[in-house]
Amino acid sequence: RIAELEANLVALAAENALARKAVQAFCDVVGDNTEVICEEVGRDGVLVILEAMKATGNMPATDAFLSEVRALGVDAAIEAAKNLVAQEYEYKDFKAAQSDCCMHPGSDLIGKVEMTEWLVDFAAQLRKGVQS
Repeated sequence: RIAELEANLVALAAENALARKAVQAFCDVVGDNTEVICEEVGRDGVLVILEAMKATGNMPATDAFLSEVRALGVDAAIEAAKNLVAQEYEYKDFKAAQSDCCMHPGSDLIGKVEMTEWLVDFAAQLRKGVQS
């Protein structure tokens, strides 16, 4: 049941992201045609439109949820990378591969371990809402 709810949340978040893109497209058109719109609906009408546009731009719960979904995807990649590194270099687990890096300075092992560690940091950044 939890997996089903999680899948539903992911689907809702995806739909919400599409809705936000549609709103942004609307905002872009309105921004490019403010004078024409003002002539049609008047100053008060434009102010109503601008307030609605401003309100849709601030969606912290959606942003936080989408950041978590992205981070979960990175988490899955991390687990796959850890397993792959351990198997490829015949270690019992990723921690053993990490601790053995200094023994193989010219090996691809170091780069793979560092990339996996970078993914861990990247997932944490996504959860904070920082994207680099």
